[in-house]
Amino acid sequence: MPEADSSHTASPDASKGAADHPLDSSASPGLPRDLAVLFRSWDDTPVDAERARLVAQGLRLRGLVTLVLALAAGVVMALTASAWSFWTEPAKARELGDLRADDTLTPAALANLDNRHVRVSGLVPTRLIAVSPEPSPPPERVTWLFYCPLSGLVVRAAARPEIPAPPAAPRADAPGADRLARLIAEGLALPEEAAVSIAAEGRVIRADEAPSELRPFVASFAQRVRRDPSELGLLLAGVRPSDFAWVAWVWALAALTPLISLAFFVRAMRSARLQGGRP
Repeated sequence: MPEADSSHTASPDASKGAADHPLDSSASPGLPRDLAVLFRSWDDTPVDAERARLVAQGLRLRGLVTLVLALAAGVVMALTASAWSFWTEPAKARELGDLRADDTLTPAALANLDNRHVRVSGLVPTRLIAVSPEPSPPPERVTWLFYCPLSGLVVRAAARPEIPAPPAAPRADAPGADRLARLIAEGLALPEEAAVSIAAEGRVIRADEAPSELRPFVASFAQRVRRDPSELGLLLAGVRPSDFAWVAWVWALAALTPLISLAFFVRAMRSARLQGGRP
């Protein structure tokens, strides 16, 4: 009896099926090249137009928000620049000396002291006015304004200056007695006013930049002494640089807000580029 052949001959259909199997790299030597072509075609596929439009719209909105925040921060900083400048003033006030003995506080010198922390003595309180936001206020809500003709300073004080009753007058041997006598002779001060010497410490600003509630009184002082408000100074007694510590927080917030928005805007742009969603 003939011996059976143990070898098997593959049918044509089986060979064809093995060659066409997508994962059989031995049967299909060109498969890696075909996959590379497929992956490259995926990379080159254009992004959907609607998605690209939404990405571009989102980027424009983020850019607009960042620009608006930057402009708002600039406006806030500009409006509070004066407060920032005064906050950076030394805590120790600049000594201007005794106005009765020294005639150095000229209008030009006063202009150079704008928004400075100063201390001055020898003030002559004339034309005393009580200022209050209500008709019958308690004493702690009343502030006092007076004009010193020796310096061209309008002074806002929390306490009422004590002016003696007539016929008080400055002593003949008092510092600056000749200047005080000239004020009395010219009708710029009463004798009892010239007999008082007041010291004050605070913030000096231009009188024409006075707070709105003080402007009518400042204008009245300027009119009575026949001087322009821009030539006068306003001393806000008791105001210290430490009172403006809040401006540091305002500036920090104003600076950080647009920077944070800009960081998110840049991040969104990078994300859009990586995902192929750049318009």
